[in-house]
Amino acid sequence: MSQTKIKWTALLVAVIFFMENLDATIITAVLPALAQSFHATAIDLNIGISAYLLAVAIFIPMSGWMVDHFGARTIFVSTALFLIPQFRSD
Repeated sequence: MSQTKIKWTALLVAVIFFMENLDATIITAVLPALAQSFHATAIDLNIGISAYLLAVAIFIPMSGWMVDHFGARTIFVSTALFLIPQFRSD
């Protein structure tokens, strides 16, 4: 592997770890507002966050398998086609 490829891979991994930590920080910061809005107890929020983290832990290796099996371009395009209608305003 060339030095340039190693540097880009290291940068990509660092950015991914940063995004995961940012995500965890946002979830932690919004917990009091979630509890108040949904009239939920700490246990209810804990179950919800645990389910979210479990889904993320399952999705990351599964998405890697899908990219290996179907190709990165196919997965990217299918994800984009799924997400674009989500941003449509009514």
